[in-house]
Amino acid sequence: MSAVGALLGRLLGPFTGGSRGFVPAPASATERRRAWAEDGFLAGGPLLSRREIATLRAEFDRVLVESSWPDHERIPVGERREFHRVSNLARRSEAFAEVERHPRLVELLSELTGLDGFRILLDQVQYKPPRIGGRNAWHRDQPSFPLAPPYTGLTAWIPLDDATVRTGCMWMVPGSHRWGDARDVAVEGDGWGLPGVDDLTEYHGHPVRSVPRPVRAGHVHFHHELTWHMSGRNGTRHKRRAVAIHYVGANDRYLANRWTKLEGLRDGDPLEAVLPLASRAGGVPAPRPPAG
Repeated sequence: MSAVGALLGRLLGPFTGGSRGFVPAPASATERRRAWAEDGFLAGGPLLSRREIATLRAEFDRVLVESSWPDHERIPVGERREFHRVSNLARRSEAFAEVERHPRLVELLSELTGLDGFRILLDQVQYKPPRIGGRNAWHRDQPSFPLAPPYTGLTAWIPLDDATVRTGCMWMVPGSHRWGDARDVAVEGDGWGLPGVDDLTEYHGHPVRSVPRPVRAGHVHFHHELTWHMSGRNGTRHKRRAVAIHYVGANDRYLANRWTKLEGLRDGDPLEAVLPLASRAGGVPAPRPPAG
């Protein structure tokens, strides 16, 4: 993708897809499955009520000011920008735990993947502060997760504030989930970061183009763990908070990597001993495991 193409995409992005650029969800299950298979990402439509959004915002803001929270990362981007990752909120917040097992969310997960059961690999809130919210560079999620192939993982991304081009919504490269491990363009020894995407026009014969994915507060957006994606800066006076829930198939197996090692597991072991179940066959939410 050329620098000119990237610039045009960023300029035109806010004027595509209707009001404020929000991308509508496909109307039928057939259209949703087709878009998922072809693109590796999908707008899933409305999920949370206004009351639920307000509760989750308040819960997150409370946690953000707690200096004792162990899973809060502040990530500097250059000299004057930053973004934050706050993980494992569902372990201490019933409101966040309920989102992970939301009936509509479970239904869509099953619809897209054909799987009956899922495990929660990780939950986090990704926060870009007003005016100084930094860019999260091009990457894929899967290389940081301890999973053996074949990969069934996907992310449900639910903004608590309208995520627009101006506030730092995600950008995706359509079809990139089908292009293999992409190690030849990834950071050496890392596999996660994709530093050259802005300058690519094609990758092994595949055209490379990025598209913005603005999402309304309380709606859900899905992406495959191998999809190339990034999120832009937040230079507005508004917060940009989004819940990211990483799911894997209930029968997926463990494979340690440089990023993540899970105690008590050997390569090839099932994940049931360490990851909670998110759903049961038929799309019925599973009961929340006891806290501990």
